[in-house]
Amino acid sequence: MQVHYFEVLKEHEYTYIGEMLKAGEPYIAQQLDVSNQWRQVYIFPLRLKQGGLPVEMINHHESDKLSALKRLSDKRLVARIQ
Repeated sequence: MQVHYFEVLKEHEYTYIGEMLKAGEPYIAQQLDVSNQWRQVYIFPLRLKQGGLPVEMINHHESDKLSALKRLSDKRLVARIQ
C-alpha cells in the first residue's frame, strides 16, 4: 500500500509533500484532544520516501512556532529558556 502525505499550509489549500514509508512499528499512546480530554491514539511512524520537506512547509511551521512564542507571557518565556 502506498501512503501519500498532504499538508494544509493555507485554509482550503493542500500541499503535496510526498510518498511516505514505514519508519517504525505502530504503537498506542495517550494524547489530549481539542476538549483537553485524554484519549487513546494509534501512532504510525512514517518518513518521506525521498528528499526533505518542502521549504514552504518548513517556513509555515517556523512561523507557527514563532506565533506561539509571541503569545507567551514574559514569565513563561523565561521559564522555557532556563
